[in-house]
Amino acid sequence: LFQYLVRVDPDAEMFKDTMRAVEEYATRRNLTPELTASLRAYFEFQHRKRSSDGNAIVSRMPPTLRTRAASEQYMADIEEAWCFQNCIPEFMHKVALAIKGQHIMPSETLFHHGDAAIDLFWCKSGMLQVTKKGKHLSTIRSDIGRGQVVGESAFFLGIPHPFSAAATSATDVTLLVLSASDLEAI
Repeated sequence: LFQYLVRVDPDAEMFKDTMRAVEEYATRRNLTPELTASLRAYFEFQHRKRSSDGNAIVSRMPPTLRTRAASEQYMADIEEAWCFQNCIPEFMHKVALAIKGQHIMPSETLFHHGDAAIDLFWCKSGMLQVTKKGKHLSTIRSDIGRGQVVGESAFFLGIPHPFSAAATSATDVTLLVLSASDLEAI
């Protein structure tokens, strides 16, 4: 009877477990209070963003419906990216299926100069600052249109990133991500 009266939200329970694990991690390693607070803030941010992403729904869709939904959701961004223009539709649909969402907090670094380029990113919302050795090179802004990719040269050439990219301090950033392993599988 108790189970029927009090329903437990599995996502909320998993989040509580994660936060307990973060606290335990910080305590065992004697992390500073500032770093511990940053870890907490990061996992709280990711939980808020993930709780609205719809992955539970998508995973229960049949393949044809999943393809249609992914294509409708991501195709405009893929088509506008210079690196996917003039590709065949079948390939584009497979790319749409492989794309995942990612969120980064204000001022969080997406990748550093010299990191391996294992993902291609589209800036869906927010702004990214691109720098090299502390010098500002450009700003990737989602508000100027779809298809704003970052890290594409290093991704396609298979070289380390020649610059760094981070969210501006003003906004969090929503990204679309295509991994090199997913692209290779296509």
